[in-house]
Amino acid sequence: SAAAFGQAPSAPYAGDWMGGYAFDGPWTVARLHLEETAAGPAGKWALPDQKLGDLPLLSAALREGELEAVLDSPQGPVVLKGPAANGRWSGTAEMGERRGRFEMFRPATLPTEALARFEGLYRLPSGKELNIFLMEGAAGPPALTFIDRETNRLGKLQSHAEQAFVAAASMQAPVPVAEWAEFLDGEGGAIRAVRWERDGKPAVEAVRQDPFTVEPAAFANGDVKLEGRLYRPKGAGPVPGIVLVHGSGKGSWRQLSGLAQFFASKGIAALTYDKRGCGGSGGDWRRSGFPELAQDALAGVKWLQGRPGVDPKRVGLYGISQGGWIVALAASLDPGVGFFISHSGPAVSPAEQERTMLRVIFKGAGFTDEETAKVLDAYKLLYAYGKTGKGAEALDAAVAELKKDPKLAEGAPAPSG
Repeated sequence: SAAAFGQAPSAPYAGDWMGGYAFDGPWTVARLHLEETAAGPAGKWALPDQKLGDLPLLSAALREGELEAVLDSPQGPVVLKGPAANGRWSGTAEMGERRGRFEMFRPATLPTEALARFEGLYRLPSGKELNIFLMEGAAGPPALTFIDRETNRLGKLQSHAEQAFVAAASMQAPVPVAEWAEFLDGEGGAIRAVRWERDGKPAVEAVRQDPFTVEPAAFANGDVKLEGRLYRPKGAGPVPGIVLVHGSGKGSWRQLSGLAQFFASKGIAALTYDKRGCGGSGGDWRRSGFPELAQDALAGVKWLQGRPGVDPKRVGLYGISQGGWIVALAASLDPGVGFFISHSGPAVSPAEQERTMLRVIFKGAGFTDEETAKVLDAYKLLYAYGKTGKGAEALDAAVAELKKDPKLAEGAPAPSG
């Protein structure tokens, strides 16, 4: 029987393959596992989006450099046939009279340390830049991410070999593949360039640039110690500076490292840090309000103003989403802040933003204006209770009243308990 997904390959085609196929319509995401047997390739496959696994592989063969696999799908046999080399396998897909195409790659998992050597700024032949950086999300390890300044596309790179990657057209599915990337070594094993191929177009070589350095950063807001990284432009100073502030939820310095790269490449020293309670920083963001987070940002400003080669009069703040509130508050508290940038930050209070969001959600769910008003009144009581700790009885009564109506129950806030 076929080995489980994740088993180390024993032949050029053996191991896991991720991708999908399409017949003049949406892509079907598929995952295969192939292994070498005395009779040739064998294995099994799965349809992750349809929650189907351990599907039989009717046959597989490798002939003159082309790998062919026949999958027993719920709609009938699907034949995938094409050349397989260097972790890439693509070609024609057939199902009865239907003809389409397929793309597969062999996913590989590289440690963060191995991925970090690919981070940097790369210049395309057009003069535009590729920003490549590790970005840490809410869950899972940091992912190698890119911003293509020529197409203005943001995407994630999935490894299929030690220095080769693919990027899907969507962040939500592995197919269709939109970019293929291969990092090229230079002297001393350092990365010299990236071979960049977009959606079947001729590949180009983007040469690595080194306009900035990255160094550890550590500062404090009272007894809360904060850690991060400073992206410092090379060359003579003094240069302006900017402190990058996270949105809501957890936040590591890596979440904003792509922005730090961008600012540093434009001659602006950029400080990105772990939010309190995350990574190397102390404190707890879950027990802190905007005033505490604003003071953290101001502590970063003061630290950056004291760095050699930084112009203290031109140090400001950048905040994304919730960070837009925080940087505006911080700038209002300290006239020494040179400027602030609110990126997709709200221009109203948090309570008004929540009410607006809920109105849109309830309207889309078919609520009448009267029904929406009843639910929003209950949320108003929830916010007051969360802020003051008072009004639990009124909140619980409002929630209980909403739950008498099955429709309103779906939109009701949580009770005080």
